[in-house]
Amino acid sequence: MTNIHSEYYRVASYQCNNERKLKLESVLNLLQDSLECFAQTYNFGVDFGRKSNKGWVIRNNDVNIYDLPTFDDRLVIDTQIKNMHKSILEFSSDAYMVGNRKKKLFSSVSQTVLIDMSTLRPVRIKENVPHIPSEENAVKTPVLPITPLSRVDQELDKPVMWDYIDFNQHVNNAAYVVFARQTLPSSFYQQNDLVKVKVAYKAPATLGDTMVVQTQREGLESIHRIVSKSDKTKEFARLQMFWRERE
Repeated sequence: MTNIHSEYYRVASYQCNNERKLKLESVLNLLQDSLECFAQTYNFGVDFGRKSNKGWVIRNNDVNIYDLPTFDDRLVIDTQIKNMHKSILEFSSDAYMVGNRKKKLFSSVSQTVLIDMSTLRPVRIKENVPHIPSEENAVKTPVLPITPLSRVDQELDKPVMWDYIDFNQHVNNAAYVVFARQTLPSSFYQQNDLVKVKVAYKAPATLGDTMVVQTQREGLESIHRIVSKSDKTKEFARLQMFWRERE
């Protein structure tokens, strides 16, 4: 049985930047939406989670950007399960222009963990979601490594505001990438295009938290660590971005 799910989208004006291209946070939100649509289609998404008191948490995300659609473009995101091991489900997603699957726009590998909402501990997928359209793999899902910071070039305080909170009651995943990019000078990302971003989500930030975004930049690579202002040993996320000079 194939487990590829195709979800179609139209690029709306509010999803675009001042160049009429799909914004970075919109890319991440569309990729997350495609995962949710896949899970809902196969009955292990939000509705199933509410009934069973289980939830999916994105642990790692590795996104490649090849080209960005512009306002009113139509795109399709194909999503499938790449691997399943114990409590971890790994997805791959590929975005194309509608009618042209030779033109890949962006892609991702996302690792999600099934947790029990009462204990907030990981639980085995097959024991709790027996109808999932994939067989468990004996090979452990590899961690997507992120280079650690060796120094801090820039710090930015980001108090958690109500608008950052999603319906899971914590800061939306896409927001961390936006915060990391805000530590770079505007001239840098006006002269360069982001081609790859890797994110490891460590702990959820909630109302009342103040985050500190720490950044190190080496040429066309930037590394970021988002921590708690009150306890900098508490990490919310780690990120690594790769950029390309504009022609």
